[in-house]
Amino acid sequence: MRLTPLVAAGGLVLGLGLALAPAATAAEPDPCLIILGADAATLTGTPGNDTLVGTSGPDVILGGAGNDTISGLGGDDRICGGAGNDTITAGDGNDFVIGDTAESILLGNPAGMNVPGGADAIDGGSGDDQILGEGGNDTLRAGNGDDFATGQMGTDDVSGGNGDDTLFGGPANDVVRGENGNDIVVGNFGNDTLSGGRGDDMMTGDNPGPGLNVPSSDVCNGDQGADFAVEGSCEVAVAIETFGPFPEEG
Repeated sequence: MRLTPLVAAGGLVLGLGLALAPAATAAEPDPCLIILGADAATLTGTPGNDTLVGTSGPDVILGGAGNDTISGLGGDDRICGGAGNDTITAGDGNDFVIGDTAESILLGNPAGMNVPGGADAIDGGSGDDQILGEGGNDTLRAGNGDDFATGQMGTDDVSGGNGDDTLFGGPANDVVRGENGNDIVVGNFGNDTLSGGRGDDMMTGDNPGPGLNVPSSDVCNGDQGADFAVEGSCEVAVAIETFGPFPEEG
């Protein structure tokens, strides 16, 4: 199972220790302002409701304000939805997607810090993607590939899809599903519902970082596979045992 470090706004975001990343300051670039080489298309939306479609290459797509519809298509894209309720389909390639403006990149905020953001729907598509929902109640579908996805602020619905995924909820009451593959599923703070799905999964209801645990009532469902739930993190554990063999889904 993979753990992919993800650096954003000058701080390390990720790890089963779950480090807190500082908010962006005036001296730091906004995480959405990404500059790539001349071979990449850069699309910038307006304050309205835009439809932005990338190319088969590595694009930078910035939605801006408004309820935008963004498609990355092929290539390793960098996509930021911006303010508003955005629908983002990253497409093929190893993509990096932020649902909102990412004014603050913060995982595991026990105080429930209010970060502005819309209710975004993000589909990672194929490839090994890194997806941050940010503020708002987001729906994240990591898709095919070994993905990292975190809902962050808001009451989020996070699904891994196919591949060995690393999935985090946030400070609210989230639903996090590993689905197919050998996944790491972390509810983070709040009363979360976790499902491992097919494969040999590791689940923990709360943030396993030292000194960051906050009491909560989580439900862990192992489903199919040899699953492992961190002791004490789930008040109710259902089907945390070895099943199989099971045929692969068609």
